[in-house]
Amino acid sequence: MNFIKRHFAKNKNKYLNISLTLFVTVITLEIGSLISLKIIKKDGINSFTESNKCTYFQMLMPHPYLGYVNGPRMTCEKNIDRVNELGFVGDQMPPIRSEKNFFIMVTGGSVAQNVANYPLTFADGRQTASYSFLGEYLNKCYLPPKPFKGFKISTTAMGGWVQPQNTISTLLFADRVHGIITLDGFNEHYQLNTPYLAMGIPSNNFAYLMKLRFTGNFLLDNLVSLISDIAILKYENPILKRSKTLDLIMAIANKYTIKLNPNINPQRFKEYGDFKVSYAGQWALPSNWSTQEKAEYNYTQYKKFLKQTDAIGKISKTNTTFFLQPVPVMHKKLTDFEKKVTKHKEYKNSYLRLEKEFLSLKEEGLDVNSLTKIYDNTNETIYSDPIHAVVKPKSEYTLESLGYEIMAKEITDKVAISWGFTKKDNDLCY
Repeated sequence: MNFIKRHFAKNKNKYLNISLTLFVTVITLEIGSLISLKIIKKDGINSFTESNKCTYFQMLMPHPYLGYVNGPRMTCEKNIDRVNELGFVGDQMPPIRSEKNFFIMVTGGSVAQNVANYPLTFADGRQTASYSFLGEYLNKCYLPPKPFKGFKISTTAMGGWVQPQNTISTLLFADRVHGIITLDGFNEHYQLNTPYLAMGIPSNNFAYLMKLRFTGNFLLDNLVSLISDIAILKYENPILKRSKTLDLIMAIANKYTIKLNPNINPQRFKEYGDFKVSYAGQWALPSNWSTQEKAEYNYTQYKKFLKQTDAIGKISKTNTTFFLQPVPVMHKKLTDFEKKVTKHKEYKNSYLRLEKEFLSLKEEGLDVNSLTKIYDNTNETIYSDPIHAVVKPKSEYTLESLGYEIMAKEITDKVAISWGFTKKDNDLCY
């Protein structure tokens, strides 16, 4: 003990200087990181693994057949009540067809989810309910066939979903509902405009959700793991959660993850010229095919998925109707705001072709309807980004959206004719 006292008495200045240096270094690093974070913009950064706050990616969980559905984690406890047991927003479809209410399943990507069941955000940040633009107009203006008392809207749609996820959801749930509305086209166009893979590869949401272990991309795998580990560390530690240094590391790592394609094993591709041992390899098309040949293959695939959906509906004795999404590159005169937010790689020609192929399915007996012209006489702002409509709160439990309200009316009026709904005689139906 005397030795330790003498040692510290002799070297106290040394230890004081070391302690002071460490303290100053940590403070400087934290201040520098705080300043750097202000410089680094978070726009566009993949926030999948940021556990210290509830994000879109935090609301996802893997699904064995559909890729991913909603499944709130501990950071999203305020939102868990809006998700039903199947992992979707809206009325949960029963295990067998209801004899009381007419259930309609809406499947597709984020636009389908939004028009069918849009989450309501309350003053305290909770999302425990949803508002259905489609259900609102449907129940206000139509009566279901007898003996049903009303309509229920069940959503099997998720942001980033692309065919055949919509077809697979039909396979899983068609016999639980009375009718199925498929609304898609925009997510599918990526493999039609400049295709390099077969249609069917799920969006990067699934790859990031699975932490990319199967991609063979060592750098991306470790970046995502680093972000995830730091996020968990910050979430569980009351001191580290305030660390700007860790925030900076996460921000930089996040920034680089979005620059890397999670679906390609770059080393394998560089050495062998193929996509083997990679996520993309499962959907790779022959390397000697031209872009046009790949596009032609995918147009055929898209029609195949719709025909399969129709066939599943017939087997299940379930009504099926298909709608092609409106897109800002066609028909609508864009406002100045829309011109800024809808900037996107040109795809008008490929979407025109998609519309032609889509409508050709009418000759094969499918109930197909294009919505590409529904905004052609609308001068107001519809789009808030490259594809979604502007949505505003109207009251605590209701929303307003010119885009989704027009879409809901078009869809409902067409389905009502096909499925035999009775129009109500009231002034509320615009």
